[in-house]
Amino acid sequence: MGSLTTGKRKDGSHRYRACAQVMREGTAYHETKAFDKCPVAAAWTKKREKELAKPGTLEELNLSDPPLFKVIVRY
Repeated sequence: MGSLTTGKRKDGSHRYRACAQVMREGTAYHETKAFDKCPVAAAWTKKREKELAKPGTLEELNLSDPPLFKVIVRY
């Protein structure tokens, strides 16, 4: 389930932080991105959650980012 949070920048303008979250088999995955407009942030959240809900998507993302201990061993 996604969420939107509002914040203020130093110049007084608003920013909207969108968070897309998916949990599958006890593993949680989330992505965040900042936007200038709320409707754009909400649309990105819905779109990204649909993309992450497709079978095999989380596995592809986890393969591209190996655990830290494997990186250290390889180094």
